[in-house]
Amino acid sequence: MPYSVDDAFRDEALGHLRKLTGDQASGFREQQLEVIHRLVEKRQRVLLVERTGWGKSAVYFIATRMLRDRGAGPTLLISPLLALMRNQIEAAVPMGVRAVTINSENRDEWGDIIASLGADEPPGPTPDASAPLEGMTVVVTGALDGYSRAAAREAVVDRGGRSTEDVSVKTNVLVAGKRAGSKLAKAKALGVPVIDEAAFDRLLATGELPGKRAKPPKPPTLRGPVDLLLISPERLANQDFRTDVLPEVGRRSGLLVIDEVHCVSDWGHDFRPDYRRITRVLALLPDGVPIIGCTATANDRVIDDVDAQLATDVSVRGPLGREGLRLHVLDLPRPAERLVWLSETIPKLGGTGIVYTLTIADAERVAEWLRTQGLDALAYHASLEPERRVDVEQRLLANEVDVVVATSALGMGFDKRDLRFVVHYQAPAYPISYYQQVGRAGRQLDESWGVLLRGAEDEDIQDFFIENAFPPPDLAEAVVSFLEESGESFTVPNLEQTFNARRTRLNHLLTTLEVEGAVERDGYRWRRTLAPWSYDFERAEQVTALRRIEQGQMLEYAATHGCRMVYLRNLLDDPVDVPCGICDRCAEESLAIALDPFDPLIAAAVEHLRRGYLRIEPRRQWPTGGRIPQDRRNEVGRALSRWGDGGWGDRVAENRLAGQFDEDTLDRAVELVQTQWNPEPFPTWVTVLPSVRFPGLTADFAARLAERLGIGFSEVVERVADREPQRNMHNSAMQFRNVDQAFTVRGPVDEGPVLLLDDVVDSRWTMTVVGSALREAGSGPVLPFALADSAGRST
Repeated sequence: MPYSVDDAFRDEALGHLRKLTGDQASGFREQQLEVIHRLVEKRQRVLLVERTGWGKSAVYFIATRMLRDRGAGPTLLISPLLALMRNQIEAAVPMGVRAVTINSENRDEWGDIIASLGADEPPGPTPDASAPLEGMTVVVTGALDGYSRAAAREAVVDRGGRSTEDVSVKTNVLVAGKRAGSKLAKAKALGVPVIDEAAFDRLLATGELPGKRAKPPKPPTLRGPVDLLLISPERLANQDFRTDVLPEVGRRSGLLVIDEVHCVSDWGHDFRPDYRRITRVLALLPDGVPIIGCTATANDRVIDDVDAQLATDVSVRGPLGREGLRLHVLDLPRPAERLVWLSETIPKLGGTGIVYTLTIADAERVAEWLRTQGLDALAYHASLEPERRVDVEQRLLANEVDVVVATSALGMGFDKRDLRFVVHYQAPAYPISYYQQVGRAGRQLDESWGVLLRGAEDEDIQDFFIENAFPPPDLAEAVVSFLEESGESFTVPNLEQTFNARRTRLNHLLTTLEVEGAVERDGYRWRRTLAPWSYDFERAEQVTALRRIEQGQMLEYAATHGCRMVYLRNLLDDPVDVPCGICDRCAEESLAIALDPFDPLIAAAVEHLRRGYLRIEPRRQWPTGGRIPQDRRNEVGRALSRWGDGGWGDRVAENRLAGQFDEDTLDRAVELVQTQWNPEPFPTWVTVLPSVRFPGLTADFAARLAERLGIGFSEVVERVADREPQRNMHNSAMQFRNVDQAFTVRGPVDEGPVLLLDDVVDSRWTMTVVGSALREAGSGPVLPFALADSAGRST
């Protein structure tokens, strides 16, 4: 039986939708109005599973506006990424929904925001505060399909603009419909920007003119009530927020929105422990407050888990297919081949798009290559400064770049409806996360492209993410026992002295244990609670096994001979057997291009991957405490390559296995030291770190390098203790302990500057300890030099 909504409610909601879209002809998609009604009138808890681009945010924005107009408190929206938050704040403007965010970047504003939560006006409709056209004069001429002349002028005035009949130098923009006459000619003569009806729709929604970047949303003045507060789930871990903000937010909330709600479930492809803290928010909500959890990527198992955690009243689920999205897969094992494919194909796809990489280094490297080939390409990842990330987002939204090369930091919730393509430079580990990312493309386009490029390194990177998804049981139990037996609190660096685990893994483990109630945080210190705890072995094994199955499904997606969209939809338990008709399998077409290994462009891509070098920054402090004295500290060094980079890093790996570094590698090392680096003072001699795995290999290369540089060579460093390989040590404290007292300096030491050579550098602690010993033995400045840097990678 169809869901019934009365006409008055429908008309009210439709009016808000048209303000939100800036389109007076827009209407609701199937089930959008139903969900809004369930939230506003029935005050239900709803799980909404709909495809990307369906309009889930429109549902909770309109519900927020209608609940506020009925006297309800502000909406609390929990979203996973700041990029999403900025997108949401801007999207809320046309409806007069006043949205603010509390995050680590605006700590000074928390007090004002908290105060504004209590500044509600009496119940009743609030005035539309949206004025994207404030200060702008707009002239409309000719016939528009979606507006009468009067309706167009009224839309301008409603948004704070001024609509006049005559074109003058004070006119900011002319909207030209069909059969535009003398006003169009006059506007062109005066240099007044001219836009069509589609651009007029965007202008009404955002105040943005084509070719001019939309201004980032202004921070709220915090005079008057806030309608919507956005926070990240990680904010729920902040003690100040939990103490000072969360009780007030929970007490006053009129609607709770959990975006990307699949993150609540550890069965989901993107489980985040901090999402489990949302149950604390549920406990603070007044009775009868509606809740909506939204996602585009949840199968039956995840839906059942989320339903149980949120105690939902109803799940609303629609078909997940994406019309017009052409899915393609290409096997291009070598990075150079993928670089050439990107630079040759992106211009042919048209429009703007995103290239996703699995690592930050690859995002920077690919963007740089595309720029050398004439494309306006920017990198985007979590290591960028916040202001830079905002700038890249805005330039992408305004079509001011050809492509953004991004990690998953630009992912969930980023909404650009005319994105022409999404290309994956490497394959994600899970097909569901792939569906989510590729679904960014073409939300309002008749044709868009989703292309997966498979590389030789994909499986290694995927394995790393899978193996680090769950804290290992022995580590979890050991940390809990240690904290319990000591009865004291410890910082993470303290714990690194005892446990051989990466800092990121320890932080992830402690966050998980805190959510489970086993530990608690006091500032930067952690202590055991009194709550009983045991490791859930069965759950961890089941989820890890599922991740391996999903990794296999990603391989099956690439190899399938059937429709790719059908394959992805079936994985999401969206049963469908009607082929899309437009993927590479259905259409029997390919985006492959001829890639001749002797093509100059391939050679240029290989050289790009080989070009440049990495800095080896000196360690300045011992992990046990205390600074390394300046006269015992290494200088800034250089690494010729990054391990596994598709350029010199691959050559170094091949040479190690072959038993000798070849002349090309030697030529490159000489060029780097003499020309690109040319350290001051220049080394007068070379010494080498002895290798257990490859005895004599690096010493042979060091002797040849010294001869080519015209300087001396002396093997003065000797290993005096057998230790585990440094690659088995996972944090700074353990890495230092593993090499401390393992080497000595013997024989006469040249007093001049020395080039300290190693084949592969990782933690920098071996070079730090040996460099300090060389200085103590009378050497001059120590200049570390490695053929490859493997930090963060397996060798």
